[in-house]
Amino acid sequence: SSVKKVTMLVELRNIHKSFGANDVLKDVNFEVQGGEICALIGENGAGKSTLMNILGGVHQPDQGQIVVDGKAVQFLTPADSLKAGIAFIHQELNLINDLNIYENMFIGRELTKANGLLDSDAMISQTAEIFDRLGLDINPRTMVKDLDSSYKQVVEITRALLMKASIIIMDEPTTSLTVTEIERVFNMMRTLREQNVGIVFISHKLNEVMQICDRYVVLRDGEKAGEGDITDVNTADLARMMVGHEIRVISLQRQKIDRDEALRGEALEDGRNFHDISFTVRKGEVLGITGLLGDGRSELFQSIFGAGTPYRGQVYWHGEPIQVLNPTDAVRKGLAYLP
Repeated sequence: SSVKKVTMLVELRNIHKSFGANDVLKDVNFEVQGGEICALIGENGAGKSTLMNILGGVHQPDQGQIVVDGKAVQFLTPADSLKAGIAFIHQELNLINDLNIYENMFIGRELTKANGLLDSDAMISQTAEIFDRLGLDINPRTMVKDLDSSYKQVVEITRALLMKASIIIMDEPTTSLTVTEIERVFNMMRTLREQNVGIVFISHKLNEVMQICDRYVVLRDGEKAGEGDITDVNTADLARMMVGHEIRVISLQRQKIDRDEALRGEALEDGRNFHDISFTVRKGEVLGITGLLGDGRSELFQSIFGAGTPYRGQVYWHGEPIQVLNPTDAVRKGLAYLP
């Protein structure tokens, strides 16, 4: 029958969860239904992942219940959760780079012919069909390693739909994406919403929450600190609920005193991860270094600290040229690295 599936409603009722002496969730209620994008926000350690891991069958609640379309259910494994129509897409994507898209779509559930051989044609056509339904112009035969990060997210999402998911949990899906890639994932989410899929969007990027979500739920220290329609709040309101007090936005600038140089790098490069990098940081100063995942930031400072690749160029420590031999030598010189 081609009757439109009734919108699915999933509720978490009075959920308690402790790990040892640590009460991670204290009497939390949460619900999400098909056709909406609900933000789940909170600071690190607020309990967001634990709550979603309970919905995803990774953990079981100490108290409370999961109710799907009015019926209490138990998810003892992630497979139970998926069988009920709930898919959890983790931040570390579960795709195998050395296989192509259609093979990834059917991992563990490969289609076979009567003679037991893999039925590639059927897997390719089912993959193409779902891509078509979502308006995606991707060839199912493409190798996953040739996709950019946003298309990998998109493949994970379509795989969840292929497994008949009605609710998809997305854990920080935009962390390592560029602006155009984020837009691609957002467009995909909007398409899903139109097709009556419900999405839980776990994020700490409040401007993205405002842009894409319909509703929000805020957790703070394992308890619900607020919920409602996204149209009734702004980012400052959400931030206040997350931390429990006003966020100071008044300028705290003060006159900068010229201070001595602490660390300087000149024309540093290792031929692979970083090229022609120069910077200075003075005493009493905080220097921020940013970029996307894999842009070479960590490699640069591991090399300076004597724990990375050899480099060309010169590092100066309090104005003196130095060559750090290894991390022990770095610590002896007064340099520390917090990974």
